[in-house]
Amino acid sequence: MATRVEGKPSGFVRGLGPWDATMVVAGSMIGSLFLRAIERSERVFASMRSRGYDGHPRPLSRFRMRRADWVVLGASGIALSATLLPVVLV
Repeated sequence: MATRVEGKPSGFVRGLGPWDATMVVAGSMIGSLFLRAIERSERVFASMRSRGYDGHPRPLSRFRMRRADWVVLGASGIALSATLLPVVLV
């Protein structure tokens, strides 16, 4: 059991160095954040269910590829292959 050491800063605990004490505090903060995130996601999901969400997204309209979409897709493919080609050839 770690005990507080008199005359040392408040974060200093016997048996734990200052780095270890920092890790304990950081771990507690991360754990608290994780639990809060889970609780919030449960509240959001309950809210979505109450509004009729059934697990399937409903798009407002059906997506169709237009000419501009094909041009952007082709340009992205060319840029990606130009970027990766020197890496592959090495």
